[in-house]
Amino acid sequence: MEFCWNLPVFPLGGFCEIYNRNINHSLLAENNGFDSVLVSSLPKSLDPWILATKVAEKTKKCRILVAQNTNSITPISSAKASNTLSLLSNGRIDLNIVTGSSKYEIAQETKYFNHNDRYKRTEEFMRIYREVQKNITSYEGQYYNIEKTDLFPRVKKQPRLFIAGSSDEAILAAAELGDYYITYATDFEQLKEKVQLLRSITNRNVPCGIFIDIIARESSEEAWIVAENLQNNFSSVNKKLATMYQNISDSVGILQAKSIKKSAIPLSPNLWGGLSKVSTAVSISIVGSYKEVIECLKKFQAIGIEYFLLMGSPGDNEIERIGQNIISYMK
Repeated sequence: MEFCWNLPVFPLGGFCEIYNRNINHSLLAENNGFDSVLVSSLPKSLDPWILATKVAEKTKKCRILVAQNTNSITPISSAKASNTLSLLSNGRIDLNIVTGSSKYEIAQETKYFNHNDRYKRTEEFMRIYREVQKNITSYEGQYYNIEKTDLFPRVKKQPRLFIAGSSDEAILAAAELGDYYITYATDFEQLKEKVQLLRSITNRNVPCGIFIDIIARESSEEAWIVAENLQNNFSSVNKKLATMYQNISDSVGILQAKSIKKSAIPLSPNLWGGLSKVSTAVSISIVGSYKEVIECLKKFQAIGIEYFLLMGSPGDNEIERIGQNIISYMK
């Protein structure tokens, strides 16, 4: 079982604020039992490779999961950057391959393709990335064409490749080309079906992970009060922006969040879908006492989830709370 902390994405102030907050979160995560941190790739975030380089410089042992959006970087550039930083960081780099969620975001950086075509491009991206790590490579495809590419530098142990997505296409790509499969959290039954589908189509060991929020306190009552207060403070602007984003996205994960928002049925006693009202990514939170959260994580583990990509929406010393009261009891 591994735990990864999702580093801050959107700035609350200027560059210095978001940069310092990322470094601070990285150090806190490393010192509180997290195995890795995620550096995201979004139009409003810092450049993932430059930020990851600074995180690697400031930390000593935690791994760095660097998001690579296949809409905005070539497989050769990604391979070169990941190998270089892997050598500089004593092999602490992994890649989180994302395919993009909305026309609005993708069109800011490159030509927009629909959902199926984006995953075809991601598959080509992954094939080239894999092959160029081993051999001088030529490739002629629908989205990429390269001739006799000889990658430098090379590494003896390649970064692990995480394929992120909630659709069947993402599962198929992970089954064939990924080392890990990551999806947005849903209820236990839906996740169990995804794990079973992955295992049914590959003989390789491809561990599964989820991206999920945690609201944990000493007592269950306190945790639910925090969740309720969080919901009461959702601004009408953020609600409208989330709705607009969900309405223009063809991402299965985002459409899943839209469905959760419309449903009045709780997912389970400790799974809360409140974030679906304002989030354009993670929509599910585990809410409860530290003991209840541990038990919920164990339920996810029992259905085949081995990697937990976590965030803490309340923003009140969540890294320390989760690390000291949850992760320390699960390792």
